[in-house]
Amino acid sequence: MTKRTLGSVVKAAHDEARMTQRDLAKEVGIKASHVAYIENARRRPSISLINRLSETLGLDAKELLVLAHPEVKQIVDGDRPPAKKGDGAWPRFASNQSIAEASHDHQRGAQDSQTDCDARNRRPSGAFHLYPECHPAGVGQTLTGPNRPIGGFDIAT
Repeated sequence: MTKRTLGSVVKAAHDEARMTQRDLAKEVGIKASHVAYIENARRRPSISLINRLSETLGLDAKELLVLAHPEVKQIVDGDRPPAKKGDGAWPRFASNQSIAEASHDHQRGAQDSQTDCDARNRRPSGAFHLYPECHPAGVGQTLTGPNRPIGGFDIAT
């Protein structure tokens, strides 16, 4: 007994309809090589392509979806336990004023810290140097401007 795969189902259906891979490809708007890749399990079609294949070949779209993406079987069949209902974490987080104020203070502190750092090193705002605490982009990242990274560090000219 052979395993039922998307490729075998698509191949059997277009053979039964006396269509070549090229004919099927033209009907659904893809290249013939893509049909071959699907039949040989080298590609998984998108949901829109699954819909076009099912309409063209007269197949069940739900079955093609499950064959192409087995991970959706529980969702499609309804075997999944229902999600817990509740107020959720995001609304609680978003409505927490102390978190919002702390975030605002942190952002303001980071801006002030960068200004102090630029002044201490007599650098125009936005120029980077060897001090990692003054380097908002992180040491070793490629940066634009007058300073170029050498050996993972940005040097001031």
